[in-house]
Amino acid sequence: MSLKINSAQKIIAYKILNNLLATIAVVWILGLLAEALIPGFISAYFSFSKIILVVFILTLLIYLLGKNFEIKNPVAQKDIQIRSPKLFFSITLLSILIISLGALHTSLIPLLIITAIFLAILYFIYQEIK
Repeated sequence: MSLKINSAQKIIAYKILNNLLATIAVVWILGLLAEALIPGFISAYFSFSKIILVVFILTLLIYLLGKNFEIKNPVAQKDIQIRSPKLFFSITLLSILIISLGALHTSLIPLLIITAIFLAILYFIYQEIK
């Protein structure tokens, strides 16, 4: 017996995964804020690494469903343009400064790896919306 999925079911599954990803991202951000205000309040019950893993899995599922079902992502249609490259690069430098200040007690090698990954992500974002 083969499972037949029509186009409406494909779109509904895709949108449900997108909504679930957005909801988990909001919960994650609120959890980080609560953890910043009251240290140990959230991390005693939830592991942030598990939430990150769920976010990565959901992102992968959304990507695979979109690719298999040929669903177009409206953000990837080059509608976004950088109006001010100076603003983009100033935000990049500010982010690097925040990463550096947040990792003052971290050794140099992990800090360089984190910064390199962050710069690579920003480069790919810049190339995508350029």
